Amino acid sequence: MDVAICNYRKYDTINGNYSEKVLKEVDLPSEVFNAHDIPEQILNIFSGVPWNKLYRKDFLDKINITFLEDLVIGADSLFVHQTLLTADKIRFVDDILVDYRVNNPNSDVAKAKGYLADISRTVDELYAFIRKKEDYRLFVKSFDNWAIGKCLWIYSLNDSQIDPILIDIVKKYELNLRTKSYYYQLSARELVAQF
Repeated sequence: MDVAICNYRKYDTINGNYSEKVLKEVDLPSEVFNAHDIPEQILNIFSGVPWNKLYRKDFLDKINITFLEDLVIGADSLFVHQTLLTADKIRFVDDILVDYRVNNPNSDVAKAKGYLADISRTVDELYAFIRKKEDYRLFVKSFDNWAIGKCLWIYSLNDSQIDPILIDIVKKYELNLRTKSYYYQLSARELVAQF
């Protein structure tokens, strides 16, 4: 196995409550799979966080993908998605093996509003990575849905304002030219309707 992914639940720092399993309706191949088995979903089924994933060391040594240290926000997401696109063998374990703490005012996520340019760079870096693949067209719909998800995050961080960085991402990747049904999330359809 190159990458193993487990389910997780959220722990709310403020009220002390735990959520149910976060990945509830994951529709994956039943055993070992890779990006080519689910090309339109590979960037969207799993969150771009490393803490619910285990990586085989020799796999990471072989592919030489590392965190971009100059990114405050997005380095983890970029790393995770690059590895998922590269791995030959991925396995999902539907057991809660991690508790993820939310509403932590000291986390990098809480400071994300100050690093919107990092989010834009993350989108650009992942697109460049995908474009190097011979069969990159297989992953375009997954990328577009992932990128519009990043735009939705920017939108939410800016109190529902259309930020220039969001506009740049939408226009650069022509996310506003897709049909509404192209996007997996209803909120994405509503966002692109504003352009």
